[in-house]
Amino acid sequence: AGHILAVLKPSTDESDSGCLSEQQRQLLKQQITPQLLQQLTHTACLRQSNHEIQDIAAFAATASIPRYVILDHLQQAVQQRQTSVATALFAFQQAQSIDAGQLVGLLQQALQNRDSSTVAQLACSNVLEDRGMTLPACNSLTAEAVYELVAMALQYLPLEHRTINVLLQLPAAQRFSADAVAQLLQLAIHSIPPSNTEVPRDETTQLLVQGHPIRVLLQLPAAAGIAADTVAILMHFTIEQGCYYRAQLLLQQEAALNMQAHHLVELLQTLFQHSPDAHEAKWKTVKAIRLLPAAAEVSTKDVTQLLRSQTGNAIVLQWLLGLPGSRGLDTATLSQLLLFHHSRPQLMKQLLDLPAAQLLESAAVQMLLDATLFAAQTLPMGAPVGSEDCVAILCKLPAAAKLDAERVITWTQVRTSAFRRQCICV
Repeated sequence: AGHILAVLKPSTDESDSGCLSEQQRQLLKQQITPQLLQQLTHTACLRQSNHEIQDIAAFAATASIPRYVILDHLQQAVQQRQTSVATALFAFQQAQSIDAGQLVGLLQQALQNRDSSTVAQLACSNVLEDRGMTLPACNSLTAEAVYELVAMALQYLPLEHRTINVLLQLPAAQRFSADAVAQLLQLAIHSIPPSNTEVPRDETTQLLVQGHPIRVLLQLPAAAGIAADTVAILMHFTIEQGCYYRAQLLLQQEAALNMQAHHLVELLQTLFQHSPDAHEAKWKTVKAIRLLPAAAEVSTKDVTQLLRSQTGNAIVLQWLLGLPGSRGLDTATLSQLLLFHHSRPQLMKQLLDLPAAQLLESAAVQMLLDATLFAAQTLPMGAPVGSEDCVAILCKLPAAAKLDAERVITWTQVRTSAFRRQCICV
């Protein structure tokens, strides 16, 4: 095949006496039959000679080669993971005219072979753009067919983001239903393992995650129709995996604005139960949940339960105290939290700003002042910065008026003069 094709090509060496003239080449071309070209194509495919395949396809007589012959070569190339051969065969008109069903079959075969290169080539509607042609079958695929292909890609090639995205860029993906997008999102969240780009730390990393299939799925038109209940379910999956960045993407969806208070409470519970680490992105997720409209509807009872479950976690408490429902916290819970965090002035000031602080009993105020004094006397660096502000607030509470004067004098026996002046001024 290579020898015949070489003879038919014009020679650039005029001194080559053995080269055929242009007239002789044209006569020889006329004698080349479709049967000979069919045999040459078979040989070129066996040799995996892409250039020969493309040169053979340039002959007008190839139009008479039976369509099934070229399709058989194409199927064999896909089965044998010969991406370059399959691509070269699209130079034949017979390959370009495959229907949607045949294209789906080829894509399914490539996916089962975990052949990401062939999938990407077959699914690109501009696979033949170097010859100014397109593959019409790509535009004829149904939404149901593309859905099945994307699902297969997530199953067989979960790490090949580019391949998944090529399928999602097919025209039919724009016609997915909201339920289809939701199901693919659930499959993607379960199938695609978290990577070090899940939580962007700088601009470069943020650019890397722009092409994440989950982001691409959320950008499809039907994603806007996903129900709030579905968003909440998907968020549970991402939180259980510790994929906070994915959770934040879901929170950016319009449906997240329609989540109800019970959704938020359940999400926070899942976040605290399955994500004990102190990852920065975790707190960003908590903050994003706290800023949703339904956060204002979270009851004091639910906030109290959340606060009690996180008594020892100062960072979580600070975020939870931003919920409006925390304003109704009872004095018993408030006393417990204040006593537990008496050495954290910033958190104490947040807690003392709650209405329940005005209802604290004198015994509780006395215990808090004693605990603060103990910390000041025993900690290597004395009272933490801001402790004097907390003492001043405690001494101005209604219950402080009932405290014994001698104990107030004792509280002035601390290391820092600033702390002492605060107590004396009171």
